[in-house]
Amino acid sequence: MKTSPAIRIEGGLFGPDVFEALTAGDLPGQQAADFGLPARRSLTDEIAAAFNDARTLWGVFQNRLARLPDDDPATSLTPRCLGDPLPRPAGL
Repeated sequence: MKTSPAIRIEGGLFGPDVFEALTAGDLPGQQAADFGLPARRSLTDEIAAAFNDARTLWGVFQNRLARLPDDDPATSLTPRCLGDPLPRPAGL
């Protein structure tokens, strides 16, 4: 198995072969087309873009949350800032 300092396998739920197949792109359901993307688009780039969008939305949420009165539970702010605008995976 190739070493990956970011992944530490504990227990037996996923064996080293699963991670090797994942990094090689050999697992079913892990191609761009499986997520409704054209094959020419990189799934890794799409994931990175979605993460950056979520991180930006989190910053907006934190700024707006800081301006709320202390007794406001932010029940309407939370879905408005985080729930609705977040990108949805294909098919969900």
